[in-house]
Amino acid sequence: MKIHLRDNLKLFSIALMAIGTWLINEKVQPKKPVMNEMVEAAKNRFYSKSTKIINTDDSGMHLFTLNADYVEQESSEVIKFYDVTISYSPQSKIRWVLKSDLATKNRSDEYFILEGNVSASDMNEISNSSVIKTDQLQIDPRTHSVKTDRTVDITIDNNVLSATGMLAILNENKLELISEINGSFFKKNIVSTK
Repeated sequence: MKIHLRDNLKLFSIALMAIGTWLINEKVQPKKPVMNEMVEAAKNRFYSKSTKIINTDDSGMHLFTLNADYVEQESSEVIKFYDVTISYSPQSKIRWVLKSDLATKNRSDEYFILEGNVSASDMNEISNSSVIKTDQLQIDPRTHSVKTDRTVDITIDNNVLSATGMLAILNENKLELISEINGSFFKKNIVSTK
């Protein structure tokens, strides 16, 4: 079998042109924009451990404190707080402390959404504390309102109430249960006016 230089030269030329075309295409072709968006999004996120946020009103008066073990910016619109405690300032005379596994704050909303093992405890020094438990709660710390459409369990001086849905105004100590209200009251807590 004879090898002809002319046939090998044609084959070699075709291979060189294919490699050259591929190299030029790789250099000229623009990078994928998806990767640029992902890199840009990652640059603008933040994380924080052991965070304490002290919120004030327009005059500078301390309204409430939010403590979180960990904070993560999900996007430019959403921040998530983990292992959260929200307590009001002593000047506000609101004795409620709220805790949850997660709090979500959207930039466009004034309120936080608390989720996972949510509890609101009244730190009343005169009587036993009152505790509200649910799996999700919306709180607007500026208006002192909390609400949910989920099941709530409320313990007040060893009496137990449960309901679906609730609205509370913390600074007025007002509580409205929405539906499916059930309760158990111990006789020792009922005062007779005879």
